[in-house]
Amino acid sequence: MSIISISSASDTAAIDELDKCMRSGRVCVLFHANWCGHCQQLKPEWERLKSMFTSGSANANCQLAEVESNAVEAVRN
Repeated sequence: MSIISISSASDTAAIDELDKCMRSGRVCVLFHANWCGHCQQLKPEWERLKSMFTSGSANANCQLAEVESNAVEAVRN
């Protein structure tokens, strides 16, 4: 399983893929900002979750995605 990663508004293929997953209702999205202390505290847990999904030890009926703060507007549209 691959993780959808969107770091800028120019990641159009990833944005389209995320949109498709969101319409299916089977996606868990981390919206984060690299400068945010709370986001930095969550990062180790998110990395653990990602490794569970990529190793196959988690239910793969859901897609994971991460969106950096500077790309949120592109995802909303």
